[in-house]
Amino acid sequence: MGRYWNLNSSADLEAFLTHRSHMILAGKKVCVKFEAPETHNWTQFKAMHRWFELIARQLNEAGMDQRAILKADAEIPWSKDAVKNQLWKPVQKAMTGKESTKDIDGTESGNIQETLCRHFGEKFGIELVEWPHEH
Repeated sequence: MGRYWNLNSSADLEAFLTHRSHMILAGKKVCVKFEAPETHNWTQFKAMHRWFELIARQLNEAGMDQRAILKADAEIPWSKDAVKNQLWKPVQKAMTGKESTKDIDGTESGNIQETLCRHFGEKFGIELVEWPHEH
């Protein structure tokens, strides 16, 4: 059975390196495994990206290309990435101060989604699709 090391401080790291050196000097094989805590809810992440895809399809079918929402110069169809980068992320940044969708929690994503739905309803008369429950 192996030994677990929590390397959250310089002292912890120094103790680990000393132990590793002793093991090597004793002729023992050393195998190091790193684990990082999971900070992202993958179910939420998949649902969010599925919603981006559904919104892109809905806006394209409604004739609401990016030109109608963002730019007046050229017809630009929506994609999942465009919904994420042009609609979701600016609202996310304004509401949470967070850049990455991986850094937000379920409450924050719900608030962002509600804000976008309200905006599209009020400004364009479009009721956006519901948040997906299946991914």
